[in-house]
Amino acid sequence: MLGTMSEALDVIENRGIQIGLKQGIEQGILQGQTQGEDKLAKLIGILMEKGQNEEITLAISDSETRNRLYEKYDIHSSEKR
Repeated sequence: MLGTMSEALDVIENRGIQIGLKQGIEQGILQGQTQGEDKLAKLIGILMEKGQNEEITLAISDSETRNRLYEKYDIHSSEKR
């Protein structure tokens, strides 16, 4: 049982911090997923325009190829600065 008002406030504050951290992590994960999807969609769109269907298959299945193509076509995360 809590002994003092100060201890009670500490517990409440710690719970609030834990909830805030959890929400921040969840938002960050969702934002990262959205940015990754946007990057891949942009890459696939470029490759489709160029008729490079084999590159699309490789980009989807191989992260090294995908990253090389991101660099080649100067595709970066759409993070807000």
